[in-house]
Amino acid sequence: MSEAHGKSVDEAKRLRRLKSALGRLNGVVPAGGGSAPSVASRLNTVDELAALADEWLADTSVVEQARNRRAQSVITALCDYLRSPTNDCDTAPADAAHLSPAGRIRTHILDTIRQHVRWRENPHPVGPVHAELSTGEGTHPLAAELNQPPKPGAVLPGPWSHLAFNFSNAVFYDVVDLGEAYWAGPVTFDGAVFTHDAYFCNSLYGEDAVFSRCEYRGYVLFSNSTYCGAASFAESTYHNIVYFSGSVYEGCVVFTGSSYRAAADYGCSTYNAGADFSGCTHHGTVTYHMSAYGGETNFTNSLYESHVHAANSTYNAQVLATGCLYRGRADFSGNSFAEGANFSTAAYDDGITLTGSIFAGPTVFASCRFVGDADFTDCTCTTSADFSGTVYWDNAHFDRAVFAIAPVFTRARFTPDAAMTSVGALSAGAPLTAGEGELPPGARRLTDWRDVERGRT
Repeated sequence: MSEAHGKSVDEAKRLRRLKSALGRLNGVVPAGGGSAPSVASRLNTVDELAALADEWLADTSVVEQARNRRAQSVITALCDYLRSPTNDCDTAPADAAHLSPAGRIRTHILDTIRQHVRWRENPHPVGPVHAELSTGEGTHPLAAELNQPPKPGAVLPGPWSHLAFNFSNAVFYDVVDLGEAYWAGPVTFDGAVFTHDAYFCNSLYGEDAVFSRCEYRGYVLFSNSTYCGAASFAESTYHNIVYFSGSVYEGCVVFTGSSYRAAADYGCSTYNAGADFSGCTHHGTVTYHMSAYGGETNFTNSLYESHVHAANSTYNAQVLATGCLYRGRADFSGNSFAEGANFSTAAYDDGITLTGSIFAGPTVFASCRFVGDADFTDCTCTTSADFSGTVYWDNAHFDRAVFAIAPVFTRARFTPDAAMTSVGALSAGAPLTAGEGELPPGARRLTDWRDVERGRT
């Protein structure tokens, strides 16, 4: 028998094994009759399919493209099972769905995938072992764990890492642990539902990663991860705390239109391209602090029901934060804005802190409403600053602020209880106001609360 004929026979046997295994996995009754495969048999079938994929990938007698194509067929089948409807999981109690027959098989499939995509440290790393973070000054509460996202060249992929994984619309009935994964190929969880905690921390994504339209009912951990392509977390719902902290995004990342029922932490991260947080609703505390942004950053039209911690960050491109509503206090102190920042038409119900921030591009706070105090102490604006149409219901602090160009306060209004402090503040080299207690040119003080109540501000 020729070598070519032998290879053909081996391939035919593998394909028959694949067909038989897929039938057992899906509970197909044998053609000759008999009972449906038991749960134990179907669990063993998952192992058989994994071994079959490993065989194809290890067969150097077959060209790489063909090896990958055959192995991909196994991965696609496993993912399809996870995406298929599961009646016994749906009818089981929420805390026992993972113990149902389909639930046990799903958990085993996910564990098998994780074992095959986990990265391991490269004994001969190229460059630093972990991706570098620009965290600014200060220590993040989880810094010891956060500042170590994996980096290509420093870690080695698992045997299945280069393949494509599609978990779209899957429902995961057990805790999902896909931490320390290396997804060198595309991966999508679009529309997936996670009924328990989900762990994706310390992971590396070599291509685009899609987590849009997901629902997370438990605790979620994405921290310490590196995204080499684009990443989407848009239109997702988080019922519990979620951590994205300590991560590096080389491509654009999108969080638009998401709802967060508890705290969300994006702090200590590096965004080397655009970052879009627009249209989100946050019911818990939000943390963006000690991060670096290389592309345009968009927070427009977001609702923050609690405090926002966004201090000590660097924005190297334009920042858009128009139309936001902050119910809790917003802290943007110690930030550096290199290319302009637009906060116009935002409302700050518990005030805002921008102390010590540097604005190197055009700065716009036009038509903002400050119900709590607005603190611009020690700020520096090297170009234009627009405060036109702003309304101050509480005190505004501009002490020691420096404006290279006279700021615009046209139609700015201060309610009867609001005062402005400007000790040592400079406007184009001159004092910002004519004296303590005075307002800058263009601003006026409302002397009658009835004007405020009647909307005449």
